[in-house]
Amino acid sequence: RLQRIGQADGLTYVNDSISTTPHASLAALECFAGHRIALLVGGHDRGLDWTDFVQHMAHDMPPVEIVTMGSNGPRIHAMLQPLADAGRFGLHAAADLPDAMSLARRALGEQGGVVLLSPGAPSYGAYRDYVARGRHFAELAGFDPDTISAIPGIGIA
Repeated sequence: RLQRIGQADGLTYVNDSISTTPHASLAALECFAGHRIALLVGGHDRGLDWTDFVQHMAHDMPPVEIVTMGSNGPRIHAMLQPLADAGRFGLHAAADLPDAMSLARRALGEQGGVVLLSPGAPSYGAYRDYVARGRHFAELAGFDPDTISAIPGIGIA
């Protein structure tokens, strides 16, 4: 959970690909309260209810930007659209993870912040598992996925 994979160009990249429920994404956001966050959400649609997530975005301090993706991306996007229209946060729909990363970087811009992959949904369809999705995120952020997958001190690489 919440693996800080590194910093580049004023952005901190955090891999929370293991987040497969909307409530897990909310918990990840709480950990970065006070930071400028671009949140990447969405993945395999298994029919989970995103109502609590949306309500938190209406009442709590939301991220600067939310980028939706995956098969449930359009459903999440539609639920968030009224809040984005009211100016609570920026909202974009991405075709895939590379597109989501590009949108997140652009949204945070030169002011910097945290690009947080906490999708709240499984990776099925696009990736073999959450590990593969996290490794791709690291690669897109410019880091060696083999290095970030290692667990120092116990010989797992």
